[in-house]
Amino acid sequence: MHLEKPAKMSDNVSFEKPLRSVEPALYGWLQSEMSRLHIHPYDVHAGAEVQSDGVLVRLRFGERLSYVQEQHFSRDAIESQSLEINRFFAKVGEDIQKALVSDYFKMMKP
Repeated sequence: MHLEKPAKMSDNVSFEKPLRSVEPALYGWLQSEMSRLHIHPYDVHAGAEVQSDGVLVRLRFGERLSYVQEQHFSRDAIESQSLEINRFFAKVGEDIQKALVSDYFKMMKP
């Protein structure tokens, strides 16, 4: 399992706003995918950075939100509900499940 870790939690947070307020439709799509995978909304922090040509979605998860995955989506992709978005959310969902299991076993080690 390959996941990127940011250097510090504060990296890139200054421009980040909650995805829920930046792109409510995209946030709803994310929640739907996470629900399908039985992932609780508190297990993923969804942030977004508005850019001139679209939105950079940044998802943090795992113990202390130490894992991060991000993807840029154009306005056209968001408006047309591109499969690219669904694939990204599905892949991140699988990575979140792996991270949760890994974190659980680390916590349970004697």
